[in-house]
Amino acid sequence: MQSFYDLIAPFYRKIFAVSGAKIQFLEKYIPPAGRVLDLACGAGELAERLSNRGYELTALDNNEYLLRQIHSDKGIKEVCGDFKRIESYNLGVFDAVIFIGNSISYAGDEDDIFDLLKKIRELTAPDGYLIIQTINYYKLTFSGEFNLPEKSISTPKGSIIFKRKYIYRPPKEVLFNTEIILNGRRYSHREKFTLFDSVLQKILLKASGFKRVQLFGDFKGDAFNPQSPAIITLSSR
Repeated sequence: MQSFYDLIAPFYRKIFAVSGAKIQFLEKYIPPAGRVLDLACGAGELAERLSNRGYELTALDNNEYLLRQIHSDKGIKEVCGDFKRIESYNLGVFDAVIFIGNSISYAGDEDDIFDLLKKIRELTAPDGYLIIQTINYYKLTFSGEFNLPEKSISTPKGSIIFKRKYIYRPPKEVLFNTEIILNGRRYSHREKFTLFDSVLQKILLKASGFKRVQLFGDFKGDAFNPQSPAIITLSSR
């Protein structure tokens, strides 16, 4: 049976296009030719663009249809698996682990995220970096709900309208509703997350052994504030 992410796989790179600012931010902190682990890599555009810049990439995702979009000539090691079980894949040690696009929220509750961060630390080289991006959960708790920008895409493979909405349920639950209209047919998907705000992120990162935790509000490197579009944490082992 096709999953929800199988349905959007042909459009994934257009829905989640990689910005130049994101690349520049990562290049600022990842050492040249460094080893990079891209967790929940999706269709692999970010991994490919980093590989083009001389980095050694391992790209992990649990969706084989998305992984198939990675170009085989890029020298990227592809791993189809669950990031919650990264200890079982013999991945090696990395100069940077990147977790982009709110994907860490899928890890589970606070204890699950804490356990995952400890596993990631074991894969991070001394003085290596962990870079995480999530939505700005503080802004969500203030507004109660918000919609991400709707995306409408047409390709030779068809058309899609992509809608996302986050709803806060106090004290710690977040509902994530996604709706797509694919070639005129409507599909919906709902998931629940733990509220992983900036305070909790700093607490769990430090408790799991990371240090020098810095917060940014976007990939331009602006300082985080309650109205920032995202929470980006940069921490080192």
